[in-house]
Amino acid sequence: MSKSIKVIKENNNLKEWSLQVEECRRSGLSVCSWCEQNQIAVSTFHYRQQEIWKALQKSSQFV
Repeated sequence: MSKSIKVIKENNNLKEWSLQVEECRRSGLSVCSWCEQNQIAVSTFHYRQQEIWKALQKSSQFV
């Protein structure tokens, strides 16, 4: 996979994951309940949330 395609895929994943995290927070449900309703493992949710955080930290270094 070329580097540019990989970057695009990673950015798309981060966008999708950030929408999921935002949806979970707005739902008023616990993370466990939200994940159960959306058929996402809690560990997967936390991994995605961590990856979003890392990307935000990385991007803020360039500002």
